[in-house]
Amino acid sequence: MGSALTHIDKHSHFNDLDVSSEYIRRTLSPKYFTHTERFYHVPALNAEIAIANNLEWEVIGDNMTAVLTTYATGGGITLTTAGADADQGILRSHLDTKQSALAQIDWSTSREPYMRVDLVTGASVADIALWARFASTDSLSEATAALLISDPADQFGFLFGEATGDFNTTWSAVTSRGGTDTQTNSLKLADNTASGVTVAASTLYRMEFWLDSDRKPHYYINDIKVATADNTALGAVTTLDPYIGVMAEGAAAAKAVTIRSLTVSQLYG
Repeated sequence: MGSALTHIDKHSHFNDLDVSSEYIRRTLSPKYFTHTERFYHVPALNAEIAIANNLEWEVIGDNMTAVLTTYATGGGITLTTAGADADQGILRSHLDTKQSALAQIDWSTSREPYMRVDLVTGASVADIALWARFASTDSLSEATAALLISDPADQFGFLFGEATGDFNTTWSAVTSRGGTDTQTNSLKLADNTASGVTVAASTLYRMEFWLDSDRKPHYYINDIKVATADNTALGAVTTLDPYIGVMAEGAAAAKAVTIRSLTVSQLYG
């Protein structure tokens, strides 16, 4: 009997199921380590972790505290910044070595890392930066959307920044290799091509991105392919980690993002 995946086109999408064939491939194939998080417990700061908290994920960020991570009505969690300009709320995999299997994984560009996240924007998308990505740094020193793009030497994922000086109205697909950044976006730092997905308040976005066997990224939003960095394969990097974040950018106000569910995956080493 052939593989159950034999007749699945990995680039097709099953809109009636609200999942992509890539998601099905990642969850069914034994070749991949796959973790799906439904957030039955909220993440906390590493120093405050307790049995009541999420043991796979933790929060970090400038002025972030555990009380700023809350259950969301309708499922998932909401990250809210503390209220000052450049405050951040960032979700990342747990760092304690014996706390979670996620802490032991080297997310490598050679193992086809993958992320799917159902993300809901807050009541306002003014003066805000949002991101979901694999990156080589933790974003703690990056106080603008422009720095979120330029600081990580290696990254791939989605970013939105709305502030004076780096105004953006659509999601940007960002790929960085060894400090060289490529965007498919409306910021015009690279190819001047808009993703076509406007960022609106209180809106659900199903984001999916991964590297193929050639280390080239593929980007989908709401089951539609919005970018492929065909000529921007990432180098051989083993220091990536998954991050989802929100930051106040340009104004002193609390900003929020809700994460309904999150799946990360890569080939077993």
